[in-house]
Amino acid sequence: MPVFACPCNRITKVNIIIRRPAQPGAKEFDMIVVVPTNVTTGSLMLQLEAKYGFPCSQQTLNRSIGDSALLDPHQALNCEEGEVLYLCLSSRQIEENDSMDGTIVSTRSASPDQTVSSQKVCFLLPATPERKQVAICLCNSCLDIRADVLLDKVVAKMNVAGLGQFCLEYRGEVLPAWCSLEAARLRPKIIVLLRPAGPGADHVPAPGGLVRI
Repeated sequence: MPVFACPCNRITKVNIIIRRPAQPGAKEFDMIVVVPTNVTTGSLMLQLEAKYGFPCSQQTLNRSIGDSALLDPHQALNCEEGEVLYLCLSSRQIEENDSMDGTIVSTRSASPDQTVSSQKVCFLLPATPERKQVAICLCNSCLDIRADVLLDKVVAKMNVAGLGQFCLEYRGEVLPAWCSLEAARLRPKIIVLLRPAGPGADHVPAPGGLVRI
């Protein structure tokens, strides 16, 4: 008598690891992401943008270092449990030359109904193989304060001070200590990541769209 597999036992979602390589001011680190087994490159990129704030236009996914980039958005990745994918993010271009005093400014402006002080900001410490995700949201938070002051506040609220040194990352770029999050065209929900800090975290170049104070 033939034996049929029960559809209810079919695995439809798996945990994969998105590995972020080291970059100036930040160490390599892994993030656990839950995806359908048949997730496509495009849908995974959209998921990473929605959850972590990484713009799809800046993402490059690879199966291994030095491997060809996964460029076809319709390609099914057929992911297995624990599979590792490498994510690299290109830097945004600053839209205006540095001013004479070295302050980085943006030519864009926030919408009249979206003032900086009224934005909802979500801070994420992504899930890793060693720990669960930790997240907090700060409403009506003033975003023109220094990143190092903001980081201390977030680490205290998350109660993660014993997990090592962190830096703040916004849209794939590490924030130097003197930068603020006051940027152009802020979205109703701004996502800022905490990731392990590396050498020179306080002295990384100014990301595009951020203001020196």
